[in-house]
Amino acid sequence: MKQTLIHLNAVILTLFFFSFLPSGSLSAQTNFVKYIGNPVLPLGNPGEWDDAEAAYGHILFDGSEYQMWYSGAPEPQFYRIGYATSSDGLNWNKHAGNPVLGPGPSGGFDDGGAWLPMVLFDGSDYEMWYSGNIFIGAIGRATSADGISWSRHTGNPVLTASPSGSWNPERIFNPIVIRRDTLYQMWYSGPSASGIWQTGYATSPDGINWSQNSNNPVLTVGAPGEWDAVAAFAGSVLFVDGQYQMWYHGTTGNALTGIEIGYATSPDGVNWTKHSGNPILRRTPGNWDADNVSFARVIKDGHRYRMWYTGRASSGSAIDRLGYAEDFSNVAHVDSMLVNLETVLAGIDEITLNAFIANPRNENLSVRALIVKNDGSVCDSVDLSQVSDDRWFGYWAIPEGAHDYSVGVELNNISAGYIHNSFHWGVSDEFQSVSPSHIFTQITSIDDGNSGEANGLMVGSDGTIFLANGADGLRAYTLNGSSFTNIAHIDDGGSAMGVAEASDGTIFLANGHDGLRAYHFDGSSFSNLAHIENSDSGEANRMAIADDGTIFLANGADGLRAYTYDGASFTNTGHTYDCGMDDSPCSAEDVDVSADGTVFLANGRDGLRVYHFDGMTFINTAHSNDLNGIGSDANSVTVGADETIFVANGFNGLWAYDYNGNSLTEKSHIGISGGEASDLALASGDGTIFLAIKRNWLTGLDSRLMAFNFNGDSFTPTASIEAISALGVAIGADGTVFLANGTEGLDAYSYSGSITSVADAISDIPLDYKLLQNYPNPFNPSTTIEFVLAKSAPVTIQVFDISGKVVATLVDNEMLAPGSHQRIFDAGHLASGIYLYRMRAGNFEQTRKLTLLK
Repeated sequence: MKQTLIHLNAVILTLFFFSFLPSGSLSAQTNFVKYIGNPVLPLGNPGEWDDAEAAYGHILFDGSEYQMWYSGAPEPQFYRIGYATSSDGLNWNKHAGNPVLGPGPSGGFDDGGAWLPMVLFDGSDYEMWYSGNIFIGAIGRATSADGISWSRHTGNPVLTASPSGSWNPERIFNPIVIRRDTLYQMWYSGPSASGIWQTGYATSPDGINWSQNSNNPVLTVGAPGEWDAVAAFAGSVLFVDGQYQMWYHGTTGNALTGIEIGYATSPDGVNWTKHSGNPILRRTPGNWDADNVSFARVIKDGHRYRMWYTGRASSGSAIDRLGYAEDFSNVAHVDSMLVNLETVLAGIDEITLNAFIANPRNENLSVRALIVKNDGSVCDSVDLSQVSDDRWFGYWAIPEGAHDYSVGVELNNISAGYIHNSFHWGVSDEFQSVSPSHIFTQITSIDDGNSGEANGLMVGSDGTIFLANGADGLRAYTLNGSSFTNIAHIDDGGSAMGVAEASDGTIFLANGHDGLRAYHFDGSSFSNLAHIENSDSGEANRMAIADDGTIFLANGADGLRAYTYDGASFTNTGHTYDCGMDDSPCSAEDVDVSADGTVFLANGRDGLRVYHFDGMTFINTAHSNDLNGIGSDANSVTVGADETIFVANGFNGLWAYDYNGNSLTEKSHIGISGGEASDLALASGDGTIFLAIKRNWLTGLDSRLMAFNFNGDSFTPTASIEAISALGVAIGADGTVFLANGTEGLDAYSYSGSITSVADAISDIPLDYKLLQNYPNPFNPSTTIEFVLAKSAPVTIQVFDISGKVVATLVDNEMLAPGSHQRIFDAGHLASGIYLYRMRAGNFEQTRKLTLLK
């Protein structure tokens, strides 16, 4: 079983960024991310002109205000054109006099409606090109002085379908117009006689008289089976840095469903090259745009590309809405937000906030974290400080009230004049705060070695506390009520890191670069019995002793070693070094052995490894490397009574695994904040997990001692107390928690719960009476409870729920003979949960916990 609880190796933190942007080297106008608040343009109220559809928007931006002309309908496809304005492009105010352009005169090309507006503004006048009746299809023109009151061109339509036999003999629609100097350029769409939709091109000196290009169609469909094999509609065109950029939409089904958006470029507006990564904006299954994403309208705002597009949830309902997406990969934006925990204690802990900011143009930024409660309200904000090229850092003290929180980032780009809110793009992290149910109370502390650093410790079979005290060596203490007494000390060089006790009382010391030592301890002094050092590159960190006496040593960069000890010397019987990480060295930090001899190794950044050892050779049977976050480092491992494997995983928190003989399966994980999970211990009574969290050099925060309950599926933090440098933890037989507290030395704590109706901690226990821990625990539906009597006494054993109500009486004031006794507790009638069982025998009283899991 594991005897050693210690860690002081240097930790190398590698920062892992989880960007929500697509990977690879895509150009900056293809990395569009959908706005999480889509759709952005609401439908009209019932009975209004746009209560069935509100989409197909065209946007102009003058540097302060966004203007949009959009298509609306009281029922699908009977379109009018409306007008709206916005300060941010996301929240729109519709014009009270909408629609601003309705159907044209009877008998005209647009007498059934007007839709798909395209608007240019030259500083004094607005020009609009729009599509007419959806079932006829031609393009008209209108002008306006204010963008609201429009006059149709008397010669409409200004562009119609080509003659019979051409590529688009039936109808044309969807004008996309730009003006370069005095030349108007238009891209428009139309179907062939067989229903293949493609894109044509025309030019005009005045926006009225158009000449169609002889090479039409200029944008053709893809090959059979490709995503745009049936349709390739123009969507939006920009001329940027001597190149035409087009966002178009296509489909491989019929021309009305399964539409997605692609990208193409051209040197002249006629010869187009499609992007190899098309489509660049796809439908989202189960979402409002699950059926179609189409009719992209893109503007370039500084170095940001902003897209408004039309989405449809179902071709059956045919309700089109307006969504928004943005490509800010060439400007400052939030790549990821990391709180790196799930649950913390309210009112005690400070959580660390890490925002990873991409800033390719080195713009002037200010960054703050936004903390949002589960009701959606912003309850606080924290200004973040830049600590590296791409990481911004801060921390937040959790208030007393327990809530679920989401944390996002508000990035103010002072140089470019915009605010980037990561919540808009689904970039945030979450955590839950819970109220503490237990408390730590410090009993006493001692620091005997000025040159020492309390690293690891172990409570011996007789209650002696053995402390591996760094350069100060090995010390032995007794705890007498409220004070420690140092009863022995030895320093043989090296750096005392971990300590363990064999069944015969031999004390083994993992002594850093000095290797492994064996001592005899007579109650008042140490005698050095043996010493071995196997590797110059190794550093003896922690160890575990199997039931057959094999000593397994986690030897730092040297890996894992096995030894036998004959009372006078060590023999190295096995060695392995495994490392799956390519970017940093592994470091064997801690080891534990299960009852069947399986060896579990906490291997630093390499994670957790499992070995079978046949007496000579290690065989690696399983490996888990959970690097979900920054600073992951498997520092400590402990096997629980039910064979659950617990791992203290650095900045990444506390993990629980099952092992089935050939693989590891995660049972649960809980993150921690600020510090680094360095060591853990399990209370033999109720399975409470005590976690030592050392100060993390990355944050400089949050060294502490924490307690957790584990119900088989999840961790719940129950108590926390600040420490100087919590490096090792061990539990005494009476429930006292001992902490190796770095340069502060050795601390002792009591741990008590909030249950007042029944004693929640082991009381002073006479040596001649014992109430043992039930087994198995957790259990379902029955468990065995053992107790020992040195004298005949009337005995009562009762089981309580956590409110103090008696749920079972196993022994009812029965006079029992001295010796060992057992009772079976059948809880088949009870609900899953934590219960207490208490024994009274004369003046003796003791209470323990048991866990029912159904």
